Amino acid sequence: MSIKETIIEVLASRRTFYFLIFTWLFVIIFSNIILPPAPDDGWYFVVSMGFLYKFQIGQYAGDEFRLLFTQLPTFLVIQGLFYHLMSLLHIAINCYTYRLFKMLLIIMLLLATFYLIKIIKQRSNKNYLIYCNMFMVILSITPFAQMCWAVRPEVLGVFFILCGLIFYCKWEFCQKESNVYFLLCAIFLGLSMTVSPNFTFIAGILFFLIMFNNIREGLIFKSFLFSLVAFLPVLIVVWWFLAHYPESILQFMGSVGNKKPTFMDGFKTLFRHAFMLGGKSTSIKI
Repeated sequence: MSIKETIIEVLASRRTFYFLIFTWLFVIIFSNIILPPAPDDGWYFVVSMGFLYKFQIGQYAGDEFRLLFTQLPTFLVIQGLFYHLMSLLHIAINCYTYRLFKMLLIIMLLLATFYLIKIIKQRSNKNYLIYCNMFMVILSITPFAQMCWAVRPEVLGVFFILCGLIFYCKWEFCQKESNVYFLLCAIFLGLSMTVSPNFTFIAGILFFLIMFNNIREGLIFKSFLFSLVAFLPVLIVVWWFLAHYPESILQFMGSVGNKKPTFMDGFKTLFRHAFMLGGKSTSIKI
């Protein structure tokens, strides 16, 4: 047996799949225990706690509750609802459990990726375990494995995009007859746009590709319905900002900063942040 055949046999093995899954689960749990809080953890945690107690996006400043509009609200709302579920289950929210939602998101992201690979490769009668195992190995050496532990919205945005692709593939595989899959794809792509401005760029490209393909095939009404459903989450967020105008707009524009990047720098920043490719390096003096 050649080296190539041996590598393929190992990658196609279920034992390899289960071992890599166990390794990722161990790393997720261990990282949650051993890693110190990231700089962004405090802000996203405090604002989500504000939603837990007041069901509004904001935080307490002394005895006064102040609304905040410096970020898009979807991640904060969903994490706040998760904290509410934890409180109903009498799970204490402390330094070991405040990242529990992020841990579950990473696991759900892996499972969604496996399922997407499965439904794509099984159609061509290929062993999807090879691609799942390759994905876990490659993912472990990317910047994602170093930056996904912070309590930030990027993992949720990627998860929503994967869900949109899963439902679109299922719609394609059922000969485009089930409108439920098609509309679920639109909803998840729309939700990803409301997680972070970074995903407006990525989800926007997928949206226009799907629209272009449907219009080319003559599915005009479905294309209109798809765009209407996809922009529904965006319109809700826009309404939320306009309902608190002008304070909301001033805060949001203030969070963007005064520096005006060049056209290409803006796209590079969106791409780098959306795929967690890192930014400026940091050093810690001991």
